[in-house]
Amino acid sequence: MDTYAFVLDLERSSPLSGGPLSGSPLSGGAAPPLAEGLRRELAFEQAGPAGHWLVVYQEGPAAGEVTSIPGVKVPQVELAITAKPAAGAAGNVYAFTIPLVPGLTGEWLEFCAELAGPRRDDLQGQRDRLGLAEEVFLQSSDGQDMVIPVIQGNSPWEEDHRIASSAHSFDRWFTMQLARFHGFDPAGPPPPRNIAVFDLVGR
Repeated sequence: MDTYAFVLDLERSSPLSGGPLSGSPLSGGAAPPLAEGLRRELAFEQAGPAGHWLVVYQEGPAAGEVTSIPGVKVPQVELAITAKPAAGAAGNVYAFTIPLVPGLTGEWLEFCAELAGPRRDDLQGQRDRLGLAEEVFLQSSDGQDMVIPVIQGNSPWEEDHRIASSAHSFDRWFTMQLARFHGFDPAGPPPPRNIAVFDLVGR
């Protein structure tokens, strides 16, 4: 796997415990050096009612094996969905995490298989309309299954949230499935935008 994304619980994960990066290797705005074997590593801080996390995305031959954050063990993660627009996507990256409703992980994996199979053309059409590439990862830890979408495009956060208000039939079906699996109101406001912590690029 040449790309990878994982989540760290900032309220419980040593050495990143202690609130919003306070007392961690990333406190004070200091970015770590890029680990060998990675071409790029980005991190976003996400805070909300469901938790407080650091979402990390990696590219390179060592993705999923090492991290630039000292003392952090990379968890086991599964790649569930890969979707790219036919014309490619711009280079801005946005990553976030959203918990799965307990007990629905098996059905969510069936949903991913449907997107990769009979609804693949519909998903491809959506990506073409939005101009977004997306990879979706699944991380299981401490009894909580987390979905980690990584979106790439010109304005990935803004474009991805257009789906919720789209009148396209596939987009409506897609949004309702996400609402069921993740327990949110599709008519509600989007969550706060994640804060970029660092973006390390190799030379």
